[in-house]
Amino acid sequence: MNQTTPTPAATALSSAMALFDKGEYDEVLTIASGTTDPALMLLAARSYLATGKLDIAETLLRSLLRIMQNSSYLHSYLGDVLTKKEGVGSRGAVAEYAAALSLDQDNKAAVRSYADALIAAHDLRGAIPALRAVVRAENKFEDVKRLEEL
Repeated sequence: MNQTTPTPAATALSSAMALFDKGEYDEVLTIASGTTDPALMLLAARSYLATGKLDIAETLLRSLLRIMQNSSYLHSYLGDVLTKKEGVGSRGAVAEYAAALSLDQDNKAAVRSYADALIAAHDLRGAIPALRAVVRAENKFEDVKRLEEL
């Protein structure tokens, strides 16, 4: 049986993910500091978002999107940052959630956030189909009720 030792990068990523899951964002940022590993950069961006350092989170996510432009989740996370910076329903956030969904219609977080953003922007023509997609995907009572109220 051949045992392999994890690479330092794999160990760092594993540690950072465990810390992120515990909400220890400052420790994640310590591990990710100076990295060029996209996975660690993403964890850093999400940690900056969680700690309210929105400009840094936005910069990191935009940098990652330059190298991974087809990542639905990067667009979705950038939408989350822009929602916090500019408010629910901001044009920038709506555009990022739409980009996320154009890449992956099954990105449940993006569908929900897109529906929320469109409702906040009073765009019911767009919000109703998005909220219907949320209901189909998750079938939660509160979503059904919310759809009925529109």
